[in-house]
Amino acid sequence: MIVRNFTRLVGALVFVLATSLATLAQTSNGTLVGAVTDQTGAVVPNVDVKAVSPQFGEVHEATTDTAGTYRLESLQPGIYSVTFTASGLAALRVGNVVISASVTTTVNGELQLGTVATTVTVEAGAAQVIDTQSGQLGESLGTMEIENLPYTSFNPAELALTLPGVQETESNNNYTEGISFSVNGTRPRANNFLIEGQDDNDYGLQGQAYQPTNLGAIQEFTILTNAYSAEFGRGGGSVSNYIYKTGTNDFHAQAWEVNQDSAVAANDAANKFIGISRPLYVENTYGFDIGGPVMKDKLFFFATGQWDPIAQRATGSTFYYPTAAGVTTLQSLLPNNNVQLLLSSLAGIVSPEDAEGNGLVNPQCIALGKDSMGNDRGCVQAGLFARSGVR
Repeated sequence: MIVRNFTRLVGALVFVLATSLATLAQTSNGTLVGAVTDQTGAVVPNVDVKAVSPQFGEVHEATTDTAGTYRLESLQPGIYSVTFTASGLAALRVGNVVISASVTTTVNGELQLGTVATTVTVEAGAAQVIDTQSGQLGESLGTMEIENLPYTSFNPAELALTLPGVQETESNNNYTEGISFSVNGTRPRANNFLIEGQDDNDYGLQGQAYQPTNLGAIQEFTILTNAYSAEFGRGGGSVSNYIYKTGTNDFHAQAWEVNQDSAVAANDAANKFIGISRPLYVENTYGFDIGGPVMKDKLFFFATGQWDPIAQRATGSTFYYPTAAGVTTLQSLLPNNNVQLLLSSLAGIVSPEDAEGNGLVNPQCIALGKDSMGNDRGCVQAGLFARSGVR
C-alpha cells in the first residue's frame, strides 16, 4: 500500500511539473515569425530557417510555406541568430535578434543570388521587432530599463506607467495590491499578473499577490495591453509577465547599492513650521546576482540576494502645551481638582520658542470661559510642542 501511494504521488508530481512547463511554454516564451523573398520581391518557399541561441544553445528550425512565411514557437527569451538558406541563393544570417516573453517578433529575409557557400550577415534592426502577424499590442521592458530607470518601489510593474495607454489611478480608487494602474480606461482589477507564466493574482483585493522587488533578479517585464491571445485569459485590461534571469553559457555577475539618505533631503515644511529639525532616514538596499554554465548548452545556475536595512528616527507627535505664562494662569485657579490634575499631567513641560528663538510656534489662547458670577476668566496661552521619537 505504501509503495502504491508513493507511485501515485510521484505520478502526480510529474503531471504537475509537465503541466507547469506546458503553461510556461505558452505564456512566457516568445514567438518568431516572418516572410522570405528574393531580390525581386517574390516569395521564396522551402527556405530552411534556423534560430540559434548562443546564450542557451537552443536550436529552433522551420521551413517556409508556399507563401514564403515561417513561424517558430516557444523560444526562450534572449538573443538569437537567425539563418535563412535555400538552394541557388546566398544564405542570410541575421544576428542579435531579441526575443521577448509573450511577444511575437518579426524577422523577414531577403535572399540574393549566390552559392550556398556565400553568407550575407546583417544585424537585427528595431523595425524587425514589430508584430506584423496579429493585432496584439504590448511592450517588453528589459534589463536596461529595469536597472537604470528611477522608480521608488523597486517593482518593475511601476515602469508600466511610462507606456502609452497606461494611467496611474487615484490612491483612493486603487483597491488592489501592488502597483495599481488602468490600461485603456479599464479598472485596475482587470489586470492579470504572471510570474514566468504562472498566476500571481490576489483573489481577495485583486492586483499582485507577490510583488518582486529584487533589482537584479528580473530579466524583463512584459505587458500586453490589447488583442492578446485567449491563452492568457482572465485579464480584460492587460497581461503582465515577469521573466526572471537564468544562467547562460557566459558567466555574469553584478552587485548594487541604492542609497536613500535624509542628509541630502530638504526638511519638510510642516517640520519647519513647528520648529523641529529634519528626521533621520537612511535606507541602503544591497544586492547581487551571479549566473553561468554548469554544462555548456545544457545546465546553468543562477543566484541572487537583496537586503534592505533602514535607520530611522521618527518625528514625534505634536501637541498644544501651555507656555510658562499659561501655567501661571492655571495656577491662579487653584485650588481646583481638575486644574491640579492638568498641571500634574504636564510634568513641568511648557511650550518652547521655535528653533530660531522668534517666539511661540503657532501661538493660541485657549479661553477659560466665565466663572459662576459671569466674569470672564481670560485664557491660557499655549503653543505647539513636538514630542521626539526614535526607532
